[in-house]
Amino acid sequence: TSPSRIRRDTDAAATPTRNGIRVTVYDDVNDNGVYDEGVDKVLNSKDIYNGIDGRDGSAPTITTKDNGDGTHTITVQNPDGSESTTVVKDGKDG
Repeated sequence: TSPSRIRRDTDAAATPTRNGIRVTVYDDVNDNGVYDEGVDKVLNSKDIYNGIDGRDGSAPTITTKDNGDGTHTITVQNPDGSESTTVVKDGKDG
């Protein structure tokens, strides 16, 4: 089976006036459910600063759900109430 893809978030590297988080997507090579530096492969990383680059002061709510069948559902709910849902399976091409 393919290794699972997992999201982790940490404090974003930012100046004190720009609070946010860093979201990192990585390939969990040893399938242990946590990021292991030097073992797992980072696929992408993005700093998110309380909205669109910190300009509007509002941020979406992002949730993930393990569907139990090798897929994950990612839902983004925007402050205006609009919502977007994507199902991801075993890598970028699913």
